Amino acid sequence: IALSPQFYFECTETESYLKEIAHLITTDIPMDEASAETMLTKHKTVQASIDDHRDKITNLKDMLDSLDKQSHPLMNSFTNRYNYIKDTYHHLEENAIKRGKVLEDSYNLFHFNREISEINVYISSKEITVNSNDLGRDYEHVQVLESKFNEFYTELTTIGQSRVNELANSGQSLLDNNHTMSPDIKVAMATVQMKWDNLLDLAAKRKVTLASSVELHRYHRDVSVLVSRIQTADISIPSDLGRDVNTVQTLQRKHQSMTHDIQALQSQVDNLKTENQRLQDLYPGARAKGVAEQLDLLESLWDKLQNDLELRKGALALASELFTFLRAVNQLIQWGTNMRKLFVSDELGSNVSAVDLQIAQHNDLKCEMEARQSSKEDCEFLGKAVPVPSYIGRRDEHVDKQN
Repeated sequence: IALSPQFYFECTETESYLKEIAHLITTDIPMDEASAETMLTKHKTVQASIDDHRDKITNLKDMLDSLDKQSHPLMNSFTNRYNYIKDTYHHLEENAIKRGKVLEDSYNLFHFNREISEINVYISSKEITVNSNDLGRDYEHVQVLESKFNEFYTELTTIGQSRVNELANSGQSLLDNNHTMSPDIKVAMATVQMKWDNLLDLAAKRKVTLASSVELHRYHRDVSVLVSRIQTADISIPSDLGRDVNTVQTLQRKHQSMTHDIQALQSQVDNLKTENQRLQDLYPGARAKGVAEQLDLLESLWDKLQNDLELRKGALALASELFTFLRAVNQLIQWGTNMRKLFVSDELGSNVSAVDLQIAQHNDLKCEMEARQSSKEDCEFLGKAVPVPSYIGRRDEHVDKQN
């Protein structure tokens, strides 16, 4: 009988607790992630308290069993009161679990939606870069663009992909836990994945476009450098044709050396022709047209340089022939002058022996003149045959006069 007051007291305490705790299980709806987190934290405290009272319900049952063994006269009343408390507790426990699920779902959904929003902002910020049409002003500029984009692409496929994967895992976790908003979560996940896949596709295309632009700019740079070298070489071809045979021979040696150095550019011209064809096959259309136009310019200047080198070579050859002729004429004139002095002498021998000696010397001179006749004829022939360029001088001043 002494147990009954204790049982009565415990029942009263438990009923009071259940009424008090029931008011803490509200139906308030969180408005954002912060409020959801606050409500969930408070509710977990309430739910922990309810769980702690499970032992008290068990103790009440033990006390009730003891009273039943004692055949207490108020056993029916005690049993009814215990059943009420037990049912109230179980109902409260179920409500707490449901409320906890609602709050946890709300918090997780707010958190997931925030991640969705952040990923969408991240994707939008990256779309500006992948949609850029800047292909660089020149080779150096496009190299900078490609380097920066490669860093961007690495960050996108590592850090960015990791964030998207984390979001997908978060969403899948909500679906696995049978979130009340599972259909909306599936739609949000699919939308983000579609945007991400599109971003990666645009990034891959931008990467390829920049790589092709690097090739084209490098080709244009190489052609421009070679064109400049060809033009410089062409301008540097001298016009001096020398003053005599020795200077012409010196100029010919220099020209031969210059020609040899310039011919070393032939391999570069051939390589650019091969590269030109490859680029035209890879990038048809307007871009290929620009490549073809540069090749036309390169070939035109190269052909002009080769022609100018040949003209210079021919002019030096003509100058060599001319100065060789002039030297032979000068030598013949000098010989003729000396011979004339010998012929015009008025001195006669004073006796027969002296006269005979003069006759013998005269015959020797005639023989020497006859021997020189062929040289004279050769000079006359060369004087009429050698073409004298206008920039060396007029024929009547350099050749006919010598004749």
